[in-house]
Amino acid sequence: MRNSARWPLSLLFLCGLLIVLSWSLSRDLLKSDLHQWHKSFAEIKLLSSNVTHDLLELRGNFENDFDSLTARSLALSNAVESITENSAEIKTENSLAPKNFKIDTSAAETLAKTLREMSENFKTDISIINNSKSVALQLLIEMRSLIGRNNAQWQAFLNTVENRLLQQELVMQRFETQSLSDYVQEKTVLLESKSKQEHIAYFLPHIKNLELYNPQLDRLIENYLAVESLLQKEIDRLERILADQYESHLQSNQPALIALGLCVLFVLIYGGYFVFRSFHYSRQLHDYSRNLEQKVENKTRDLQNTMQSLNHQVEVKRIAMESLEAKEAQLAKREAFFRAITETAPDPIILIDSNLRIRFVNKATDQLLKADEDGVTGQNLSSYLPEAASLDDLLRLSSTEIRGRCADKTELELRISIKKIESAADEERYVCILHDLTSQKSLEKELSQAQKLESVGQLAAGIAHEINTPAQFISDNLIFLQESIEELFDFIRECKDIADSKTADSTKDDLQNAIDGADLDYLIEEVPSAINQSSDGIKRIATIVRAMKDYSHPGSSLELSDLNAALQSTLTVSRGEWKYCAEIETSFDEDLPLVPCVVSDINQVALNIIVNAAHAIEDRFSGQDETMGKITISTKSDGDNVVIQISDNGNGMPEEIRNRIFDPFFTTKKVGKGTGQGLSIAYKLIVDKHSGHVDVTSEPGKGTTFTISLPLKQETNTGEDSDPIESAA
Repeated sequence: MRNSARWPLSLLFLCGLLIVLSWSLSRDLLKSDLHQWHKSFAEIKLLSSNVTHDLLELRGNFENDFDSLTARSLALSNAVESITENSAEIKTENSLAPKNFKIDTSAAETLAKTLREMSENFKTDISIINNSKSVALQLLIEMRSLIGRNNAQWQAFLNTVENRLLQQELVMQRFETQSLSDYVQEKTVLLESKSKQEHIAYFLPHIKNLELYNPQLDRLIENYLAVESLLQKEIDRLERILADQYESHLQSNQPALIALGLCVLFVLIYGGYFVFRSFHYSRQLHDYSRNLEQKVENKTRDLQNTMQSLNHQVEVKRIAMESLEAKEAQLAKREAFFRAITETAPDPIILIDSNLRIRFVNKATDQLLKADEDGVTGQNLSSYLPEAASLDDLLRLSSTEIRGRCADKTELELRISIKKIESAADEERYVCILHDLTSQKSLEKELSQAQKLESVGQLAAGIAHEINTPAQFISDNLIFLQESIEELFDFIRECKDIADSKTADSTKDDLQNAIDGADLDYLIEEVPSAINQSSDGIKRIATIVRAMKDYSHPGSSLELSDLNAALQSTLTVSRGEWKYCAEIETSFDEDLPLVPCVVSDINQVALNIIVNAAHAIEDRFSGQDETMGKITISTKSDGDNVVIQISDNGNGMPEEIRNRIFDPFFTTKKVGKGTGQGLSIAYKLIVDKHSGHVDVTSEPGKGTTFTISLPLKQETNTGEDSDPIESAA
């Protein structure tokens, strides 16, 4: 009985202790929440400073690498949005923070959105400036060759314009009282050549772009810095407001805690009095209740046994119903979740059975396959993927590139991924995800052809010189032959007149005089020589034209080709690049088998490597009179492969550059001399398109060696090439 009297008192004491502990825990949680807010504010400040640093660095370096700027701008916007969501959360009833807390983040969100928009405008403007500057410098190089080295006045003018472009002084730069574009336009009028005027006309828009966008970009940066400063101040203001509200809340709860303690003390005193008073009466009731409890306990035991049996049966049925309802709800959620994912997925998703029958497709699949109103559900997948005639074929093609076709027979380039999934039915199910590579493949072909044409354009001046040299002495020989023929015709006419004369003695003397006057000995010696020289010149021009034709031959399918002839054509085309700085040494395997390849691609790869070798030799031996480098080209068979090796004794490459030479747009050359795409495209042509290998070894100061390995066993196409992009080019 005494133990039963202590329970209410202990319970009251425990309740008071729990109330005090709850208040202390709430206080700690509030402090932790405040620390988390401070951490979010610090992150926003750091991201804002990093975005400003990236923007200023891009402006100073004139590069187009926007990955860091884009990522940090997006992270800044997300961080501001997160504090906006948190500010809405602390006003809800479920939040641990008081309901009277108010923090308005709309200004910070607006400023962050403004910074994001300004960074996007900055990327657009800086791209226009860099592209215009690069094109303008390239056009200046072409104008130098048009104007000629002997024109000192115009060469000085071009040097001045180029220096201004390189020093980035176009903005507010004046030549006396004129802007650079007006000054260049005025000089254009003095050019007599129409082609030179056309080059200047191409050059002027890029100068005007620089004059327009440079000040515009500077104003954008000034505005960005101003808005960024406002965002920093706004974050500082929000931080102060939130800290003040938290501190005020903690201080306002102290009187409530004192009142709570007094209430607990009062309850304990009153409860103790009530317990001791009721203790006396409880002893009297205890004896009466003991007998009554025994009787009730017996009756209750019988009733409990009956109720337990009934409850057990009800519980079993209830559990079974709940399990069934839970499984049905889970199945419905999974189906809705799967449909939501597949319908919004950008890639086509197809569900098939083991017979390749299409069971389900998303919207992206209907759009890709150009399905009619009935859709593609229920059809066989092989109708759209001819290479997948069976399930085994389909599984073998997983994670590979295949060809497909739409409902209207349009050809597609696809990458397919296949995964087997669990199904409630006994039938197997497979999920196929298609990645449309058609546009990507088309762009890769266009980029490859553009790079090939760019290489031909860079070699155009050297090729023109190679053709012009034999053409010049052919022209001189033709003039000499024309004059010689006229002399022979005069001699023949004199001989005819002599033959018509009647005096024999005079005829002999006149004939000798005619022979002496015609100088027949000289003509007999020089005319055949002139004809032979002209014939050699025509053969030389034909060789160059044939090499150009072989180099630019379009094609996209593999054909059996003579690599020795292809490399010889490439050497002829590129002769203008290496003949002044290097000697060529070839070691071609005469028994080299025909190789299945796209010969124009191999020509393009070899040309890029040979031109790079010539540039490396020129950089190493520049300033050394009559010192020639060496480029060595060899071919050989190596088992099931054919190996091409191109070596030079140029300046070589350190390891950090050698590891990046196949990266797109990576180059160590000056602006206008290289785009950084040649070796990247060469690597893709050999490795991806021909299933070959490209290795490079280099040592600074000694040279570089490229080793290309091509397999002999590949499927070839003997029909005509039908690639529209290649044929059009």
